[in-house]
Amino acid sequence: MFWEYFIPAVVLFLILVATANLFIKIRYKKTLESIKTELLELLPKSTVDIFDRESVFQFAIENELEKTIIKLILAQDDYEFIITNINRWTVNNNPKQWTRKSKPIFIEGAEEFVNYTETEKQLKKIVLIYPTSKRIIRYLNESDTVVVNIEDNVGGIRFIKYNELEKFLNLE
Repeated sequence: MFWEYFIPAVVLFLILVATANLFIKIRYKKTLESIKTELLELLPKSTVDIFDRESVFQFAIENELEKTIIKLILAQDDYEFIITNINRWTVNNNPKQWTRKSKPIFIEGAEEFVNYTETEKQLKKIVLIYPTSKRIIRYLNESDTVVVNIEDNVGGIRFIKYNELEKFLNLE
C-alpha cells in the first residue's frame, strides 16, 4: 500500500523539478539573448558572443581595437552587491535584516574572472548586475565602505547595473 503512493509521488516530484529547471534555463537563455540584442544596438560596429553560465564570462564584445568581457550577475532591485575584495564578491539578498552573523552568498567564478587575461587585444572587464541592485558597495577595509559608481574602476573591472549600461557605454 505504501509503495502505491510513494512511487507516483516521487515520479511527480521529479517531473516538477525537471520542469522548473527547464523553465529556469529557458528564462536565463532569453535574458542572455535580450542583453546581446541591446549590446548590438549600442555597439553596432562590434561582435557579441554569448557563453554559458558556467563560463568565466557570459559575453565577449570585440571590435578592431579591443575585447570586452562581461560577467553576468543575477540580482534583484532590493539586493546589495558587495565587493569584499577584488577576488570575492557577495550578494546580500536581505539588506534590512543583515547582521554580521548573516551568511554571505558568494559569487562563483569571481577569482577566475579577475585573473582572466588575453594577449591579442586590449582587454576590458565588466561585471553586469542584472536587472539591477539597490547599490554596489566596496569594502575599503574591515569597517569602511564606499558606493561604487559607473565611473569607478575597481581593480581593472567596472561594476555596472544593467539599467546604467547605456549611460556607461556612452561614457567610454
